[in-house]
Amino acid sequence: MHSIVTKYCFLVSSKKLKYSYQKCRLVKSTRYFTKNNTNILFTKEEKGNRAVAIEKKEYFNKIKKLLADVDTYTMTDKNPTKRLTEKMPELSTK
Repeated sequence: MHSIVTKYCFLVSSKKLKYSYQKCRLVKSTRYFTKNNTNILFTKEEKGNRAVAIEKKEYFNKIKKLLADVDTYTMTDKNPTKRLTEKMPELSTK
């Protein structure tokens, strides 16, 4: 994230200096906040195009609760990803 902030701050035009300076300050303070609050996870909302901030502990507890639902998810002995990836072209032509 540091490189994104640095690129943004140095690629602004001189005509928009005041506006860009304020934006740069906000981006830098956000970077500082995320660096000092590693217990917070930022992710994209499942439905919609919004960012969500949630404590990592709470997030992982919710994921564990979802995965514990045996009616929806089942445990497998092997990882089926490779087999499914190889079958994708075959499935898409049917």
